[in-house]
Amino acid sequence: GDNVYPNGREKDWAKRFDPQFGELRKTTTWQPALGNHDYYSGDLTPYFQRFPQLKGQAYYSWSLGPAQFFVLDSEQRLDGASAQHAWLAAELAKSTSTYKVLQLHRPMVSSRAGSIGRNTFGSLGPLLAKHGVQLVLAGHEHGYERSAPVNGTVHMVSGGGGAASYGYPGKQPDHSVVRGARHHHLQLSYD
Repeated sequence: GDNVYPNGREKDWAKRFDPQFGELRKTTTWQPALGNHDYYSGDLTPYFQRFPQLKGQAYYSWSLGPAQFFVLDSEQRLDGASAQHAWLAAELAKSTSTYKVLQLHRPMVSSRAGSIGRNTFGSLGPLLAKHGVQLVLAGHEHGYERSAPVNGTVHMVSGGGGAASYGYPGKQPDHSVVRGARHHHLQLSYD
């Protein structure tokens, strides 16, 4: 998420996204999640123009080898009565992938108060545990944090790819294995 700054107006995409990623998008597969900065007055036209493979879907799944990724729009409802929750429950139930990864913008587990945290964890946490989701990838917070397994699921926050980093307040909680405020990227691999 937050594929563009400061918000999702066409002029922001043209100025801040296209020059940096326009050519790269032609040779690389992109499977983005929507972030709060990608929205502009509810208009996602510029976002979906740059990611036509999504076919206008704000939430979807994709696979790579033995891993299946389930992408949610954390700017919309995720509670048990939401369409996204019902979709995720159905998709996880039929998945036979070895690795299951949830991908969304706002973190479910973090030591920063700015995340959607408890409310999302309360509605999605049991669903992830039930279906053996091993990893949640999130952004939003301008830093890096990785949790110990929480009900069997590791939560990673990777939000240090562009805008200025900021630190994490207070003492590091027990669930947090590592956290830091610096620019970074993730490289994931599996056997």
